[in-house]
Amino acid sequence: MASKKKKVKAEVRATYIETKDFVAKRGDVVEIPADEKEQSPAVKHALKSGNLVIIDLKPVTSEEIKE
Repeated sequence: MASKKKKVKAEVRATYIETKDFVAKRGDVVEIPADEKEQSPAVKHALKSGNLVIIDLKPVTSEEIKE
C-alpha cells in the first residue's frame, strides 16, 4: 500500500516563484511537502526569506502555549 505524502498549503508573497514543481504568482496558494527533506531548495529558500508563507497550520490552544 503506497503511503500518501503529507502536504501543507502555502501562500506566495513574492511577485512570482518558479520551482521544478510549480510556477505561482503573488496571492496563489500552493501545496508543498510538509517534510523539509522532500522540499526543493527553491521552496526552502522562499520559506526562509518570507516569499512563501505556510498558511495550513493546526490551531494552537492557550493551554498548549502555557506548557
